[in-house]
Amino acid sequence: MNFALGVQMVDILTAVLSDGLTAAEAACAEALRDGVHSADVILNILAR
Repeated sequence: MNFALGVQMVDILTAVLSDGLTAAEAACAEALRDGVHSADVILNILAR
């Protein structure tokens, strides 16, 4: 795993702690449906 991907994974896992697993999973699913796979996008979805 490259470093940047690892950092993105940590960001998403940290969001699970603050926003909950259900919300983080839904945000990941929405991002994947939209064809993106960036932690920044997933965190943005969670912030809405």
